[in-house]
Amino acid sequence: MKSAFLTLFPILLSGFLLSEIKYESVHDETYWFPNEEFTLDGFQIGTVRSNLVWMDRMSVVINEADCSEMPKLYMTLSTSEVKKNYPDFDISSLESKFIEFGFNYDGKYLEKHEARINSAFELENKDHAVSFLFDEVPQPFLLPWEVLTIKIMEYDPNRIYFDLPERQYRMGGFLTLLLHLNEKCDKANE
Repeated sequence: MKSAFLTLFPILLSGFLLSEIKYESVHDETYWFPNEEFTLDGFQIGTVRSNLVWMDRMSVVINEADCSEMPKLYMTLSTSEVKKNYPDFDISSLESKFIEFGFNYDGKYLEKHEARINSAFELENKDHAVSFLFDEVPQPFLLPWEVLTIKIMEYDPNRIYFDLPERQYRMGGFLTLLLHLNEKCDKANE
């Protein structure tokens, strides 16, 4: 994978000069930030909100036990589809199942990722949410993309439970945030 990635790097980099990305958000504050709201001892966490739902977030998690290890990616998606169209469905039955995603970087590079649902639960407003933990941050995150569009693939059987199977995330500031989190991780180990 690394050799294919390195081969594509010059092509991808040249495409940034011609990139026109349409990003539409229904709320403000959709940039990567150090997450002070959600903390976990022994970890540094940075987050970005999705363009559609305020609580839907993607986070990068760095383990202070090994600051050089590739960070993990954590994502939460909410849905009102179960409440509206599948009221008898037990959302927790999705736990441990896999969903296939398409990651589209600025409309120039597409990767598919399969992620296991860690938890699936009902929210206070009777909507539902699921969380995913990816083994590591995908390597293309380390390039200066503008927008990452993530969608649940059309053929995935669990897509029917999501009223918004596609989300966008701004990637501007990700690399700066990652450096900041790594510095904090190193200081925590002094």
